[in-house]
Amino acid sequence: MPADERGSWRVRYNRSVQTFRRRLFAGVSVLSLILCLATVGLWVRSYWAHDVFYRYSGGAKGFQLHSSTGDVVVYLGRNSPGVARADGWHHFAQPTFRSVTIPMFRFDRAPLESGFKWIIGTPHWLPALLFALAPAWWLLGPWRRQSKRRKLGLCLNCGYDLRATPARCPECGHAAAIPE
Repeated sequence: MPADERGSWRVRYNRSVQTFRRRLFAGVSVLSLILCLATVGLWVRSYWAHDVFYRYSGGAKGFQLHSSTGDVVVYLGRNSPGVARADGWHHFAQPTFRSVTIPMFRFDRAPLESGFKWIIGTPHWLPALLFALAPAWWLLGPWRRQSKRRKLGLCLNCGYDLRATPARCPECGHAAAIPE
């Protein structure tokens, strides 16, 4: 196989992988944005409603999420297996207690008859911030890349050096931006 054919196959393969990675990151960013907005909505709601989401699995709770007064607390583990309950996701809400609490971080392990229950608590702003990172990078990453290419005199589309041909990129055919 000639070297140039092998090289063109690698370029084609790399472009398809890059396209896949770019689309995957865009999808993850959209999902992360949805989770960020849901977290912010739950955060605002937590000041007047105490929400509890839980999942029964095999008759015992395997997961609980409590949201109240700016905190989100996740319980992982199983309760006593003696009580029969319907499997699946459940939700209930009650008014929030109007006591003033300071949102805080918590990581604990509580002993139970049938093992341990892990408790992880954090202020709502932390998961909201973490969920906002991918969409922020997705929006600001191309802007930063184009800004850097513009400063260095490179093609905005492919990054080719345009010092020799300032009007049009010989690599991709993209018209060069007028320098500011």
